Amino acid sequence: MRVLILGGAGFVGRALLKSFQLSPKISQIVVVDRDLHRTNLLKDQFETACFDIADIHKLRKVFEKYSFSHVFHLAANSDIKSGGDNSNFDFNDTFKTSVALAEVLNFFPIDTLFFSSSSAVYGELDGSLDSRVKSLKFPISNYGWAKLGAEMLLHNSAHSNKFRLVNMRFPNVVGGEPTHGLLYDIKAKLDFDAKNLQVLGDGSQDKPYIHVDELVGIIKRLVLESNSFQGDCNIGPKDTITVKRIIEIILEISKLSPSVEWGSEPFGWPGDVSRYSYNENLPFECKDLVVSSSENAIRKATKELWFP
Repeated sequence: MRVLILGGAGFVGRALLKSFQLSPKISQIVVVDRDLHRTNLLKDQFETACFDIADIHKLRKVFEKYSFSHVFHLAANSDIKSGGDNSNFDFNDTFKTSVALAEVLNFFPIDTLFFSSSSAVYGELDGSLDSRVKSLKFPISNYGWAKLGAEMLLHNSAHSNKFRLVNMRFPNVVGGEPTHGLLYDIKAKLDFDAKNLQVLGDGSQDKPYIHVDELVGIIKRLVLESNSFQGDCNIGPKDTITVKRIIEIILEISKLSPSVEWGSEPFGWPGDVSRYSYNENLPFECKDLVVSSSENAIRKATKELWFP
């Protein structure tokens, strides 16, 4: 297999790279990211290119130089909150990167495209989310709209160009080397001031969380070890955990006891989906894999973050 990872210097991208190093099925890995300085993984075992993936001409040159069987599209704006303040973040980093890729794939054949989408495409729906059930999606953030638009674009590209698309909608992903997210923000705040902690929202936000190691294991099984699955899937535990409980776990593990100031709203920021859950088993190809509970994922990631 000859693999291209777009956005390979990001949180999930770095975890994929570590795992791909151990796969005998992969003969070549090329990583494209505009922030390659963020990772120390990129040594002799990887080919790299540093540029904005929304640049169609530069992306096309990569496809002209190499021949790929599998493309992993992870490039996106990772700061959903900032995307609400400046729509250019999601338009360029989340949507235009997908436009550039879809354009290039009109001219260069591949076998499989993996796209990292998000639960944000659903918006605020009643009940548990299930990709097998057709539902009207109405995102409430620029990030969600950009991901939904990218999904539609890439589905059309897969149909037109006859390649397999695995469109995986992530929940909240945690781990020991985050670049964004709740644990990342809380750690930064406590590093700055261990006696006072301000939390966005009233703590009632209730969502599923998956550890990045488990997520990578599922991606490898669905994309690299199986050719049968294609289409949309929601990947994550069926249970959820509140922000209030996450703060309790962080303080327990870190042994800190700051004064905690909670927000007054049941969401962290405008565009934050405050509550959702998944109602979906892992695809058949992953039936023997076990996804930990949201609390276990938070506990493992918190220990990795505080005691690396």
